Amino acid sequence: MRGRTHLTIGLLAAAGAVALRPDLTGYSLTGVVVAGVAALAPDLDEPNSRLGRDLSFDPRYFRFGLLLLGALVGAWAWYRLDLTLLARQQAALGALALGVAGAAFSSEKTGRRVMLAFTGVLLLGAALWVQWSWLAVLGVFVAGSPFLGHRTLTHTLWAAALWAWICQGAARTLHDPGIFWLGTLGYLSHLVADSLTKARVKWLAPLWSQPLGLPLLRTGSPRGNAVERIIIGLLLLAVALAWAARLLGRLA
Repeated sequence: MRGRTHLTIGLLAAAGAVALRPDLTGYSLTGVVVAGVAALAPDLDEPNSRLGRDLSFDPRYFRFGLLLLGALVGAWAWYRLDLTLLARQQAALGALALGVAGAAFSSEKTGRRVMLAFTGVLLLGAALWVQWSWLAVLGVFVAGSPFLGHRTLTHTLWAAALWAWICQGAARTLHDPGIFWLGTLGYLSHLVADSLTKARVKWLAPLWSQPLGLPLLRTGSPRGNAVERIIIGLLLLAVALAWAARLLGRLA
């Protein structure tokens, strides 16, 4: 399904859960926000996904920086310094390597992968600084996901369990149980939604690579977009009914 559909489903699922679980009401705002992020997280294996673009730095500037640095190193070695021939050759080789690395970023997908990995490394560094193990695992998740095939490991029950562990750690650190319940629900909502597409989801890969689900729609097709809107409408109706029942029960 499309990114905005996943986001909407994740937020609605979280809102419905809060209606059914009065004990989460005090934590609903943070938990619902986490659920929205979690609903997009499995698609980090696609660097150009909505969350992938939001978490990564623009690779165009990184590419420009590499090319500029390569040009400066080359000019510095060749014209500015009185270097031996060997030193000039080594500097010129370094400049060439920087230029090749910059050219490699002409593919936006490659650039997004590297930038997401850089974001993950930053999270890992922050985790080591504050000594939060769940944040370190989140950093590894963000850094590694872009290098996986689309709808592979991030779209499995094992990834959902790992995400639940991350959310549990965050909930314990921030004293907010809503992060665990709603964050886990948001991740699972993505897998369930993708299970309704033609490709379906390999929930138990690599132990069992059979895709599971009900192939109702093809993502991006006019019919698929219409089915997505119907699903969102039905979910919105269910959430509205859940909240109405809760409010009426409180008034009774």
